This record gives sequence, structure tokens and C-alpha cells, in this order.
Amino acid sequence: MNSAPLPDLQNHPPTPLPFGLGLLAVIGGFQGLLTVAFGLFLVLDRNDAELIDQTQLSSSQLLGVGIGALIGGSIHFLLAMALSRGSNLVRFLLGVVTLINVAAAFWGVVATHGEQRLAASVALVIGLAVLWILYGSARSQQYFAEH
Repeated sequence: MNSAPLPDLQNHPPTPLPFGLGLLAVIGGFQGLLTVAFGLFLVLDRNDAELIDQTQLSSSQLLGVGIGALIGGSIHFLLAMALSRGSNLVRFLLGVVTLINVAAAFWGVVATHGEQRLAASVALVIGLAVLWILYGSARSQQYFAEH
């Protein structure tokens, strides 16, 4: 039996979803839905001769990629929705993936040039912003502490 006291909601209403977390959830949910749509189009168009010629993949390979995109996009959407509900597990998983992306982007800034360096720089800045939204903001800290 859990003996932790329940929060006093009359004197302290729950912390509303911070703007940054809401933005991450909306963008993540939208990205997940777009990935599902991409996967669906690949599954439906897997026998299209132009698509097969353009991608140099077989119909079976396009089906596999499409199914993978459907699954990955669905997971992405569900994780984005869980983040908006204050899931600390999703926060942790998103933080780990973002940290890996930040490390890769840092490498790209140091080791590449031209448009690759520009793309890596943008990815680095966005990754750091995501980490700050997840872990650096006092409102995010309070929100996850209450959920």
C-alpha cells in the first residue's frame, strides 16, 4: 500500500503543462503522424515502377521499410502523447536519444564542412534546446515532479 500523501489540490493546483513541453509533444506527435503517413504511402505504392527505380529497392524491401515506418511513427506519436502527460520514463528516453544526437551533431560540427557543418550546427542547437526544455527549465522540473 502506498503511504505517500496525496497532493493538496485545493491550495496548490497541479502545474500546467509548460509551453516548451507542449511544443515538444505537439511537434513529436505531428512528426509521428507524418511518419505513419509516409509508411502507409510506401506500403500502398510498393509496386510502383517509378518508386522502385528511384529508390533502387525491391517491392518487398519497400514493404519492409513502409511497415517499419508505420511502427516507428506510431511509437513516436504515443511517446509524444505520454510526454505531455508527464511520463518520466519518456522524458528519460527522449533525453538519452537527444544526448546521442547532440554528440553526433557536435562531431559533425568539428569533423565536417560546408552544408554538413551547417546542418550539424542546427541539430546541435535544437538538441541542446530540447535538453534544456526537458531538464533545465524550473517549470518542467516542477511538472515532472508532480506527475
